[in-house]
Amino acid sequence: MKKLLISLIIVIFCILGFIFYKEIYLTKDKENNNIKQDSIKSDLEESDTKYIDNNPITIGLYKYYGRYKNRELITEYSNIWQYHQDISSFEVFYTNESSITGNYFQDTFKSYFDNYENIENYKIGYIISFITNNGEINKMILSPKDTEEFFDYLEVYLYDDYHREKGVWYSHTTKEEYNDETLLTSIKLTAGKNIQEIISDISLTAFTYTYKDIDEFDNYRGNSKYSIIVKNNNAL
Repeated sequence: MKKLLISLIIVIFCILGFIFYKEIYLTKDKENNNIKQDSIKSDLEESDTKYIDNNPITIGLYKYYGRYKNRELITEYSNIWQYHQDISSFEVFYTNESSITGNYFQDTFKSYFDNYENIENYKIGYIISFITNNGEINKMILSPKDTEEFFDYLEVYLYDDYHREKGVWYSHTTKEEYNDETLLTSIKLTAGKNIQEIISDISLTAFTYTYKDIDEFDNYRGNSKYSIIVKNNNAL
């Protein structure tokens, strides 16, 4: 009887030991599997969020001198900065040629636009930077409302020349007119009432983008861009 009881106790301990071992093994296996799944998920998320610039567009800023003169690609422009007087207008084309035709904007723009495929979703934006007596202005402009913050220093007017009727006068695009179809193909800089408080050159960058080209800090991170420097003749 005593031997039977001892054998029974041994069997019970063996069964309990097996159950305990199985639970530990399954738990560890589950944890390892979760770690592997988390690693895969992390790798996939990193792959999904990695930025790749697929923008094929070459861009340039041009000065228009009249219909019977060629537009010229510029890197620098100088003029007198006097309150409420235009400093200059600059036009965007999808090319970097040093000189292009002065024909109607709509025809010229389309001729370069048609050199690319599948770029209908790309829009045009600008970055304006300068230093004032009160600090630095560095502003990305994606629509007319983005020009209001520094208007007293520099009045900025944006135009959708491409969607206007040829040969007909038109004004700048207002924030009420701006929509998903708008293409801001040119920009005009006009001296604001506090223009004399700008103590540096003005840096102007034009770029093409879809919204994935704008990072979480509202910075443009693509390569389809072109910059010029606008100088104050008064300071020369």
